[in-house]
Amino acid sequence: MNKRRFFTFVALIVATAASLIVGTSFFTQSLLAQTNTKLLISAAASLKDSLQEIKPLYQKKQQVAIAYNFAASGALQQQIENGAPVDIFISAAEKQMKALRSQGLILEDTQHDLLTNRLVLIVPNNSSNITDFKQLTSPEVKRIAVGEPRSVPAGQY
Repeated sequence: MNKRRFFTFVALIVATAASLIVGTSFFTQSLLAQTNTKLLISAAASLKDSLQEIKPLYQKKQQVAIAYNFAASGALQQQIENGAPVDIFISAAEKQMKALRSQGLILEDTQHDLLTNRLVLIVPNNSSNITDFKQLTSPEVKRIAVGEPRSVPAGQY
């Protein structure tokens, strides 16, 4: 085999190997894109703003697709009880977690307390000087809005 044929043969081998490596790299990236982890998070409606805000921050560090299902904690509990697919459940109250755990719908040792919830008093700017919950019994107060006690933990406080 003369030198010219030898170098042509070597060049073909190198080109073939390079195309295999590049092809494998594209295949691997394509495969990774197809097998991304997807999480469905059912969370209390009160957490919507904060969870939407941290979603892009988390996704910058993790290759995870996140989908949210926001509703009242009681409604989410019912969805889970009826077989709705959920990867993570973030309830606004312990009551719903206990009910799901007692039915065996939460994996052992996966429940963690992440946040606290507290009731606040909000009054319009033009309201009388209401500064305390006890003042809500005053005849001056005409309307009070609270959460539905059967499904929203804030309504149970």
